[in-house]
Order: sequence, then C-alpha cells, then structure tokens
Amino acid sequence: MPILGGFGAGSARGYGQRGIAKGLINATGGTITCCGDYRIHTFTGPGTFEVQCINACVPAPTQKVDYVVVAGGGGGSSSPHGGGGAGAGGFRESHCATISGCYTASPLATPTSIPITATSYPIVVGSGGAASPRSDNCVPQGGTSSAFGISTTGGGAGGQSGIPGPQWAAGPGGSGGSGGGGGGVAGTFQTGSGSGNTPPTTPPQGNPGGGANTGGGDWGGSGGGGGGATQSGTPAPGPYDPGNGGTGAGTAMNPEQGTPGPTPGVRYFAGGGGGKSQAPPQPVPWQGEGGAGGGGGQPGYLPCGQSTPFATDPEGWLPVGNDGTGGGAWGGGGTGAAGIVMIRYKYK
Repeated sequence: MPILGGFGAGSARGYGQRGIAKGLINATGGTITCCGDYRIHTFTGPGTFEVQCINACVPAPTQKVDYVVVAGGGGGSSSPHGGGGAGAGGFRESHCATISGCYTASPLATPTSIPITATSYPIVVGSGGAASPRSDNCVPQGGTSSAFGISTTGGGAGGQSGIPGPQWAAGPGGSGGSGGGGGGVAGTFQTGSGSGNTPPTTPPQGNPGGGANTGGGDWGGSGGGGGGATQSGTPAPGPYDPGNGGTGAGTAMNPEQGTPGPTPGVRYFAGGGGGKSQAPPQPVPWQGEGGAGGGGGQPGYLPCGQSTPFATDPEGWLPVGNDGTGGGAWGGGGTGAAGIVMIRYKYK
C-alpha cells in the first residue's frame, strides 16, 4: 500500500502546489496511504484531520468517512505474586461498503458512517497505562481516544494480588474499555477483576477481565487475564496457571496496522494482557497468553504510561506489546500499548 505522505502522527499540514492531486474528498492529517480507490489516514498520536474540500460531484449521502478508534491499553499489575493482566483499550469501528469499500470489518462494526464537511476535526489518541501501582502520580489506566465525537475508554489496569501492605494492596483490576484481570496469591489474598464496556456503548467497546486463583503452596496464586475487544479475559484455571487475555477485534480497514490473529486477512487490535503466576519450586513468573490484537505491553516502569515501541526485556520473560494496537499489558509490570485512530473514505 503506497504511503502518500505524512508530517508525523498528528500533523494537519497540507501538501502545497506539488502535493496530492484533487480527488472526491481532499484531506490531510496523520500518515496517509492508499488502497485502490480509497484513502486511509492513520493517527498514532494526537493531531487534526483537516477536510480541505469535497468535490461537488459527491452526493450528499456519501460525504462521509468510516473509522476505527482504539484507546490505550491498561498497565499490568506489578505485584510480585499473581498479578492480573490489563484490559485492552476500547475499540469502536464503522464500515459501510459504499463509503469505504468492500473489506472484512470486525463483528463490532456499525454501518453508521460519519458525515463530514470542509472543516478541521481534532483527533485524540490515548497512551498506554503505566504499570500498577505507581508512586509517582502516573496513571495505570490507558488513555482515551476520540474522533468525530466517537470516544473509546482506556483499558483497566491489572489487579494487585492483595498481599497486605501499602505497596501491593492497591486494588482490584480496573474497569474501562476492557477490564483488568484480578490478582491473587495462595491463601485468602485476592482482588477482583474489572468491568468492560465502561461507560457502555452499543456495540460494546470491550469486555471484563478474568478472576484470580488463590490455591497452591508457597508459590501459589495466579492472576486472571485482561479483557479484549471481542472476548473476556479468562479466569486463572489453576494456582500456577494464569488466565489468558481476551481476543481483540480484527478488521481489514488498513492491512499495514494491527497484528495477525486467528482469522487470516484481517489485522487485530485491542487484545487483553495475560495474567501472571509464580511457578514452583522457585519464584520464576509464568505468563498467560496475550489476546490477539497487541495484548502484552512494554516491560518495566516507563514514564507515566508513555509506552516505547520495540522495547526489550533484559530478563527475557516478559513479552513486548505493540504500540498502535491498544493492547493491555501482561501482569508483572508492563506498560500498556498506545491506541490508534484510522479514517477511510473513497478518494476516486
């Protein structure tokens, strides 16, 4: 897919006299690519979608665009035992073939495209949530994304295991676009999972996290998986077996974004992070699988939820997520993945 131009994630600059040829709809902002007769604007950071003009031959009913809006994923629990995986950022999509072409959209897509005029539209893209808990006023919940009045909520943070003490007994899995999984250790210490689709949208923007398991011996206790766009996080099935993150939503709106998943030909967004447990006989953390759609998240305590693409994990056990997907972080201290906004319309 050819890249036509771009001046950063959130640019609203035009292309000048030597820029893009006039089409049915002429707009700037984000990174612009073409797919046949259709144009896609991709924002991985805040910016402006500026509609410069709409050709007079375009009928009023088709002066519209379709969208994908994904919020930032939540931060994973940093509990040393049985932390919950984080929830994915909320996912919302529209798709109408007469507006943006025939491609496979997610099961969450609404047929209601967005009418546009020759004006500027602010785009907000949420960052990933910080590992939870934090003592430096950073936010464990993912950031909100929005475009054209369509808003998605950041993913909820993974739940703490509930070990007594001010550092680790911070609370349950957070609620949000998708909810964080609960945390727990052997015995009676555990925290609940978070709710998804908060606040509620139709179709739902996400799902709840899974519950913890508090069985086992000295190294027992497992966290639940974070919720994904199309599937809840799974509860931890055993004391040494954490829950998996829920599957995200797959769409073919832009084949150059998102991650592969169970359905060929589409790209996935907003997968939940897997929970964490302690494996006997030594404290080596086990990780549940992240849901398709970027479930995972960056390792370590990165500044205030600003996830870093291509980060590495020196210990080699915490998988790295993908910014631009809205995936929730794994339990164990990961930072959630930043969200994305994509806009598609017929250009010629």
